[in-house]
Amino acid sequence: MAPLLHHTGVTLGTVEDAPPLPSRLRFLPLVAAAAVLVSGCSMSGIKFAHNGSGTSALAATSKVAEAADAAEAKDLLAGAGGVEVAAIDPGAGAADALAYAAPRDGQLDGLIVQYAALYQVPESLVRRVIVRESKYNPAARNGPYFGLMQIRHQTAQTMGYSGPASGLLDAETNLKYAVKYLRGAYLVARGNPDQAVRFYASGYYYDAKRMGLLKETGLR
Repeated sequence: MAPLLHHTGVTLGTVEDAPPLPSRLRFLPLVAAAAVLVSGCSMSGIKFAHNGSGTSALAATSKVAEAADAAEAKDLLAGAGGVEVAAIDPGAGAADALAYAAPRDGQLDGLIVQYAALYQVPESLVRRVIVRESKYNPAARNGPYFGLMQIRHQTAQTMGYSGPASGLLDAETNLKYAVKYLRGAYLVARGNPDQAVRFYASGYYYDAKRMGLLKETGLR
């Protein structure tokens, strides 16, 4: 077995010499993997509630990585101090539960539920995009991207929006047009949430055209 080296070049010993990791640390790769599934690219997508300690929230996140399904993950999160959860689809993957570990806002939660139902998109998918794009910040602004779901003004206009770009910083306005656009991505993805997230981020006009779905997606 090759020796372990410190960055200075000093030999520290072999892998066999290294003490075993504490059991709770063995699951950290699972935590990271679960976080990537939710945030799309990094650990920054995880959102913890303000009314509890970061320690208990992190502990809950670790437990979620070990959960067999979303129902178990929901129970684990709900039972941990500092983490609040909304209703999670029991048929979803355990990692989707992390999208709910966010600061709760009753009014915003209601709007998310409302527009997910209106456009027949899974609520967990809407929340996943929100976490990925703005981490639940309706005032987020990044170049041409606006608001809760970071939709472009031009894209919102395609979905029927006629107001100024700044109007997309209103949470309900943003959800009304961005979830409608997400619905198209979900249709073109044939119900695959991972592909829907990719289509939402990159666009799906030509895929919709090839599949004969321009009218159904609102792109024509």
